[in-house]
Amino acid sequence: VSGATTPMAWGIFRPVILLPWVVAAGDRERLRAVLLHELAHIARRDFLSHLVVQAASAVYWFHPLVWLARRHALQLRERASDDIVVGFGIRPPDYATSLVDLSRTLVVPRVCSSLGMCRASTLESRVRAILDPHRKRGRLTPASAGISLVAVLVLAAAVGVVQPALADLPQLEMPPMMSIAAPAVASARQAPP
Repeated sequence: VSGATTPMAWGIFRPVILLPWVVAAGDRERLRAVLLHELAHIARRDFLSHLVVQAASAVYWFHPLVWLARRHALQLRERASDDIVVGFGIRPPDYATSLVDLSRTLVVPRVCSSLGMCRASTLESRVRAILDPHRKRGRLTPASAGISLVAVLVLAAAVGVVQPALADLPQLEMPPMMSIAAPAVASARQAPP
């Protein structure tokens, strides 16, 4: 129990679950659901995947698709943990109610990049997914995992082989460097558009 603003699993080798006091001292069923959710993050090693996503976001910060993929990965992590909670016998309406009540009582920071309860739209989509009776909540089968891995490898190979065609670009000659600025200014004035 800590001064955390929201429940979270933290750490790789010796993970811990940080709980706000209001969660730890509250309803036992809600506490059980929160602990199951955070334990699901630990069992799935979501902290490692989060670090990989953060590193990719840092390297490719300029690419908008990376930010979309980052947000989607966060949503999928939260939904997978929600599915595990429901799989442990917590009724979906009770769990959804707990999430909504929890979001009302917790103070969530404005800058909130890694928490699944940050935006109202995220909470709404989670609650809709929890309450959807047609949603498949089973584990990923080995066949599905194999197909996904092959698809990722094919995509990575296809992207890796793409190279820009430099043959079509005109070759520019650099003037000899007599001074630092004069040749560059002169060649810029004489260069065709």
